[in-house]
Amino acid sequence: MTAADRRLAAAAAALASGRAQALLARGPSPAAAEEAARLARLPGRARLEALAAAVEPAPAERRARAEAAAAAERPRVARLLAELALGGAPPADVAGALVRLCRERVSG
Repeated sequence: MTAADRRLAAAAAALASGRAQALLARGPSPAAAEEAARLARLPGRARLEALAAAVEPAPAERRARAEAAAAAERPRVARLLAELALGGAPPADVAGALVRLCRERVSG
Protein backbone atom coordinates (compact mmCIF):
# COMPACT_ATOMS: atom_id res chain seq x y z
CA MET A 1 0.00 0.00 0.00
CA THR A 2 1.34 3.42 -0.92
CA ALA A 3 1.37 6.53 1.23
CA ALA A 4 -1.38 7.95 -0.99
CA ASP A 5 -3.48 4.84 -0.32
CA ARG A 6 -2.97 5.30 3.43
CA ARG A 7 -4.04 8.94 3.25
CA LEU A 8 -7.12 8.04 1.23
CA ALA A 9 -8.08 5.20 3.58
CA ALA A 10 -7.60 7.37 6.66
CA ALA A 11 -9.65 10.20 5.16
CA ALA A 12 -12.47 7.88 4.12
CA ALA A 13 -12.55 6.23 7.56
CA ALA A 14 -12.51 9.58 9.38
CA LEU A 15 -15.08 11.32 7.21
CA ALA A 16 -17.38 8.49 6.08
CA SER A 17 -16.75 5.58 8.43
CA GLY A 18 -19.99 3.79 7.56
CA ARG A 19 -19.22 3.81 3.84
CA ALA A 20 -15.41 3.91 3.78
CA GLN A 21 -14.82 0.41 2.47
CA ALA A 22 -17.57 0.66 -0.13
CA LEU A 23 -16.25 3.98 -1.38
CA LEU A 24 -12.71 2.69 -1.79
CA ALA A 25 -13.75 -0.71 -3.18
CA ARG A 26 -14.31 1.08 -6.50
CA GLY A 27 -10.72 2.32 -6.57
CA PRO A 28 -7.60 0.68 -7.98
CA SER A 29 -6.17 -0.45 -4.61
CA PRO A 30 -7.91 -3.27 -2.72
CA ALA A 31 -5.46 -2.71 0.14
CA ALA A 32 -6.80 0.83 0.62
CA ALA A 33 -10.36 -0.48 0.93
CA GLU A 34 -9.26 -3.07 3.49
CA GLU A 35 -7.33 -0.45 5.46
CA ALA A 36 -10.34 1.88 5.39
CA ALA A 37 -12.54 -0.91 6.74
CA ARG A 38 -10.03 -1.61 9.53
CA LEU A 39 -9.81 2.09 10.46
CA ALA A 40 -13.58 2.55 10.28
CA ARG A 41 -13.99 0.00 13.10
CA LEU A 42 -11.84 2.13 15.41
CA PRO A 43 -13.27 4.80 17.75
CA GLY A 44 -13.58 8.31 16.34
CA ARG A 45 -10.50 9.65 18.11
CA ALA A 46 -8.34 6.82 16.75
CA ARG A 47 -9.66 7.48 13.22
CA LEU A 48 -8.71 11.15 13.53
CA GLU A 49 -5.28 10.23 14.88
CA ALA A 50 -4.76 7.90 11.91
CA LEU A 51 -5.73 10.70 9.55
CA ALA A 52 -3.34 13.13 11.25
CA ALA A 53 -0.51 10.59 11.04
CA ALA A 54 -1.26 9.91 7.37
CA VAL A 55 -1.07 13.57 6.34
CA GLU A 56 1.92 14.52 8.51
CA PRO A 57 5.02 14.84 6.34
CA ALA A 58 7.85 12.44 7.08
CA PRO A 59 10.85 13.96 8.90
CA ALA A 60 13.06 13.40 5.83
CA GLU A 61 10.53 15.18 3.61
CA ARG A 62 10.29 18.07 6.05
CA ARG A 63 14.10 18.31 6.25
CA ALA A 64 14.37 18.29 2.44
CA ARG A 65 11.85 21.14 2.19
CA ALA A 66 13.79 23.13 4.77
CA GLU A 67 17.08 22.57 2.96
CA ALA A 68 15.56 23.62 -0.37
CA ALA A 69 14.07 26.74 1.19
CA ALA A 70 17.29 27.55 3.04
CA ALA A 71 19.36 27.25 -0.14
CA ALA A 72 17.35 30.09 -1.65
CA GLU A 73 17.73 32.44 1.33
CA ARG A 74 20.36 34.59 2.99
CA PRO A 75 22.53 32.86 5.61
CA ARG A 76 20.71 34.18 8.69
CA VAL A 77 17.28 33.21 7.34
CA ALA A 78 18.72 29.87 6.19
CA ARG A 79 19.88 29.13 9.75
CA LEU A 80 16.44 30.07 11.09
CA LEU A 81 14.73 27.76 8.57
CA ALA A 82 17.02 24.90 9.50
CA GLU A 83 16.45 25.46 13.23
CA LEU A 84 12.67 25.55 12.84
CA ALA A 85 12.65 22.46 10.63
CA LEU A 86 14.31 20.51 13.42
CA GLY A 87 11.70 21.72 15.91
CA GLY A 88 13.97 24.18 17.66
CA ALA A 89 12.95 27.48 19.18
CA PRO A 90 13.75 30.65 17.27
CA PRO A 91 16.24 33.11 18.75
CA ALA A 92 14.62 35.83 20.85
CA ASP A 93 15.87 38.63 18.58
CA VAL A 94 14.01 37.34 15.48
CA ALA A 95 10.78 39.09 14.56
CA GLY A 96 7.62 37.06 15.11
CA ALA A 97 6.42 37.70 11.55
CA LEU A 98 9.65 36.26 10.13
CA VAL A 99 9.32 33.19 12.36
CA ARG A 100 5.73 32.63 11.16
CA LEU A 101 6.78 32.99 7.52
CA CYS A 102 9.65 30.55 7.99
CA ARG A 103 7.39 28.01 9.74
CA GLU A 104 4.89 28.25 6.89
CA ARG A 105 7.63 27.75 4.35
CA VAL A 106 9.05 24.71 6.14
CA SER A 107 5.68 23.05 6.73
CA GLY A 108 4.61 23.49 3.14
